[in-house]
Amino acid sequence: MRGGTFIREKKKQKKMNHVDAYYVGMSREQAHKETLDILCNHPKLDFIFNRSIDVSFGVSNSLKKSEKISQIKSED
Repeated sequence: MRGGTFIREKKKQKKMNHVDAYYVGMSREQAHKETLDILCNHPKLDFIFNRSIDVSFGVSNSLKKSEKISQIKSED
């Protein structure tokens, strides 16, 4: 399951609300920047889904930097 399919399936789940989608290619640095943006735009966010190792590292770096690492579950 990737991208659009994942989003469609998650929207069927009533326990989670889909709030945004960011497409960062395979760039760790771009994922880091976009994740910081996501955290600013959605301060109550508690779940992030990503599909690549480099993107995962970028997301993780942002969560650590924002001190929200314990608040947000990141699934890849």
